[in-house]
Amino acid sequence: MHATLVFVISRHYLRRGGNLRLREGSAPECSLELERNGFTMAPALFSSAEVDELRNELTDLFETTRPDVRLPDSTEEDYADFRYEALNRSAAAQGAVANPGILEIIEPVLGEDCH
Repeated sequence: MHATLVFVISRHYLRRGGNLRLREGSAPECSLELERNGFTMAPALFSSAEVDELRNELTDLFETTRPDVRLPDSTEEDYADFRYEALNRSAAAQGAVANPGILEIIEPVLGEDCH
């Protein structure tokens, strides 16, 4: 059903000149695992220095910004593990999602315009 929904959306946007398209060909095993399990393991995509930079920036983000409570009747405690818009607040996070190895995994699942 997921593929059918993507196809319907793609046809709608294609008629309007949009950029969504069905992907042709096979997807990497990590993409299939991500779609099936909600996670995958992709070792060696980042250097130790890149991981340290990402950890430091995101730790700082959590320490300097309050949770963004999005639902009525929710509290900051409900959102304590989340910070929205991290990509807008962290150059290291932007670099991580622009990593070609990451894009190779997520584009088959989310679409080629996911970034």
